[in-house]
Amino acid sequence: MLRALSEHYSNLSLERFADKPRYEWQVGFGFNSWNWGSLTASYSQRELHGGAATDHATLAWSKLMGSFGSLQARYRRISGDVDDRQVFVGITRPFGFGRLAAVEYRSNKSRSALSARLSKNRPVGPGLGYDLNLGLEGGDPSAWIHAEYGGHYGVYSASYRRVHGENAFRLGTSGSVSWMAGDIFFSRPVRDSFALVEIEGLPGVDVLFNNQVMGKTNGQGVLLAPSLNPYYGNRLSINDRDIPVNYELPAIEQTVATPFRGGGKVTFETRKLQAFSGTFN
Repeated sequence: MLRALSEHYSNLSLERFADKPRYEWQVGFGFNSWNWGSLTASYSQRELHGGAATDHATLAWSKLMGSFGSLQARYRRISGDVDDRQVFVGITRPFGFGRLAAVEYRSNKSRSALSARLSKNRPVGPGLGYDLNLGLEGGDPSAWIHAEYGGHYGVYSASYRRVHGENAFRLGTSGSVSWMAGDIFFSRPVRDSFALVEIEGLPGVDVLFNNQVMGKTNGQGVLLAPSLNPYYGNRLSINDRDIPVNYELPAIEQTVATPFRGGGKVTFETRKLQAFSGTFN
């Protein structure tokens, strides 16, 4: 890559009187091997019309370690008006079900930092998510602990942060109120779009969005699904294991496209079966 700009060049992303590059160029290469991992190297140079100049040299390596996770390492050398050396080493391991553990070490000429993280993504339906970060930077310990629970009627969170000897606590909650089909529904926050799912006369049935559980139908066989993608086909299905043996459903999956900041209604028809037994004489 090679680029040069005149001193008075400007566009919508550049301030008119900003010091612009006289020239900048970059060259790099990469190597990838199943046994040795991925290795990339790059070198770039930049000089401004005002005279400031910097050089960047970067060497990065990453390797997938099977079920153990992945290993990353990076070294960067910056020279010129700013002189620095940066080192990064990190190990990341997923544990399934949205859980992740990571250990990272960062260092430059002025400081170094070590951190460890354990996290779990909150599911789209009811469930718990958390993020635990512990760090040590220049002998100063830091912490960030955050937990978030998504219930049927809202999302509840608590967090604790310690930075530079200062402690901070925070509690939060969020939810939504929707009106549809003549009824009011309380649920987790509606981000973009939602759907009212009705399974005629069947309470306690799991409703799934893209194979992820959104919740169970209430006593009237209804559930508000608050996290749909607008304008796209959203695949909604139900867990047929929750259907009583004396009921039959013509379909257990439907696709619905809902508008932005709007919703739709999805009805799963049910048929109750009645069996008779006896003896004719």
